[in-house]
Order: sequence, then C-alpha cells, then structure tokens
Amino acid sequence: MFIEWQNNQPAKMRCVDKWNETDDTVSIKLEAADGSHLHFSGFKPGQFVSLGFELNGKMEYRAYSLSSMPGDDHLKLTIKRVEDGLVSNHVIDQFSIGDSVDVLAPTGPFNSVDCPPKKKVALLSAGCGITPRAGSHFVNNYDLIGSNPQIDIDFEPHRTPFRC
Repeated sequence: MFIEWQNNQPAKMRCVDKWNETDDTVSIKLEAADGSHLHFSGFKPGQFVSLGFELNGKMEYRAYSLSSMPGDDHLKLTIKRVEDGLVSNHVIDQFSIGDSVDVLAPTGPFNSVDCPPKKKVALLSAGCGITPRAGSHFVNNYDLIGSNPQIDIDFEPHRTPFRC
C-alpha cells in the first residue's frame, strides 16, 4: 500500500540501519514506521527532507540533503557532526536503529531535474556539501574525479578516484 506524502504533515519513519562513514559522519536509512510504502511524489536528486525530534520538551526540525535514489523504498541521509549542533549531534550520538523520527516530504528547487546541465557540468563539493550531489551523480552518471588520495567519503566504493 502506498501513502501519498503531504508536504505539510510529517511522516513517522523508523531507522532501519545506521553506520559510520567517517569519525564525525553517519549515514542512516529510514523506512515508514508503520510498514507502509511512502510515495515520494517526484523526489529529485539534490532535494532535502526535514527531520523532527522532540528534544528538551521542544520539537526541533533540521533540513538534511538526501543521499538516496529516487524510486528507493527508503530514505538515506548522510549527516556530519556540527559543533554545538543540537539535531545533527543527537542523530550521531543518540538516534539508533529502531528509533522513530518525524520527516517532512522531500523539497528543494536546486536539483538536477529542475536545473539540468546544458552539455557538461562540474559539481564541486566539500564537507557535508557532498551529500546532495550523491544522488545527482548516480542518476545522471556524472564522473567522480578526486585529486586528494585521502578521501573520507566515496559514494562509489567500487571505483578508484582519478587522480589529476
């Protein structure tokens, strides 16, 4: 059964997997908490979702870029620790497999569908800015070029980065 995701109403999702990407970055995999399949209604590479946690008696929402693929039956987010970051640090330190979170529908106009490349495109990202490009890379089959042999996150671990 598919449930249409209403942008102004959060969906309750459950963490079904969590792993460290680096010392200060985790990826989490979220699925619908009730076992249904959410219909992502046009999710596009480069968009983000907002996660909502009740922390210290207050609902706190923060936006995180999606690193999953359109059409997946789950959401994948890659979250980096932020100094004094209330929600990001909660996700890294406290949020565990089996825990639930409120999630607003994917949104955001800066994506590779609404802003298609003309002929060639160079996507330059660093730090947490790489996650919205992960989906764009896979969907549009861009080449991943790295000049630094000390890469923290390689979204395609089976490929060896080209070194300039």
